[in-house]
Amino acid sequence: MNIAVIGTGYVGLVTGACFSEFGVQVTCVDRLEDKIESLNRGEIPIYEPGLDEIVARNVRGGRLSFTTDSAQAIDQSLVVFIAVGTPSSSDGSTDLVFVEAVSREIGRCINSYKVIVTKSTVPVGTSDKVRGWVQEELDRLDRLAREFSEFSRLPEGPKAPVDIGELLDSVVPATVPETVPVLRQTDEELVVQGHYEPLRRAVQNLLQNAVEATSARGIEVKASRIGDLGAGTIRLSIADHGPGVPSSQRDQIFEPYFTTKETGTGLGLAIVRQTIVAHGGTIAVEDTLDGGATFIMELPERS
Repeated sequence: MNIAVIGTGYVGLVTGACFSEFGVQVTCVDRLEDKIESLNRGEIPIYEPGLDEIVARNVRGGRLSFTTDSAQAIDQSLVVFIAVGTPSSSDGSTDLVFVEAVSREIGRCINSYKVIVTKSTVPVGTSDKVRGWVQEELDRLDRLAREFSEFSRLPEGPKAPVDIGELLDSVVPATVPETVPVLRQTDEELVVQGHYEPLRRAVQNLLQNAVEATSARGIEVKASRIGDLGAGTIRLSIADHGPGVPSSQRDQIFEPYFTTKETGTGLGLAIVRQTIVAHGGTIAVEDTLDGGATFIMELPERS
């Protein structure tokens, strides 16, 4: 059985050494390169009677190793021990920032069944937090995979009439929480030739972003026609009253993998642009009056 111990302080080093003494294959991980180099030279940074002999014996036997490569150690192990420091915060509570960082790293590296053991000194209930942090990373990777699949796939099949008003009637209530005010203005008979599902996902993505960004003032959704009926342009705008998008980022935000969100994939707006362009349209972002961002899509109308 392979074990990874992340953190080579007193708890981590002793835990790893003792398991290797029982014949288990152990990899001890630390982000500090100097510390790992010292351990690989046989230099033990703590005093515990007999520990240096146990470490040396099991390193020679190939059962104990030290590395900074946490991804490889997690990948090769069935059991992962979290043994990082938990210093006290200014208010006296336990600071779990290092435990969270390791948990998220485990979530990013999991590719098979793992047992995660917390050896750090932590308060009751931390295991639930560790599970949540790991799951958040797994969900993010799953979302990335799905969005990458969407990004690499253009709308397929024959185009059909898509009523923008009916699309908004469906997607707005399903996406925007009841607690968020919505101002809607939609002209009649706004129909484009296209693919309903990709357009629905594009509008849903913009609505979700607006809801996340906006203030208590809510969002505004407007759809109108520019030009003559049947030969004009359908203009759909979604505005929020949040912090807005800096002018320096307005071209970048539509590029694949660019994101300002801590857990973002950077593919959402790239997929939106790809969908709109595939329908012969354009998308841009402008400032909302009184603050915020307004995303504007323009699609050619077809009778």
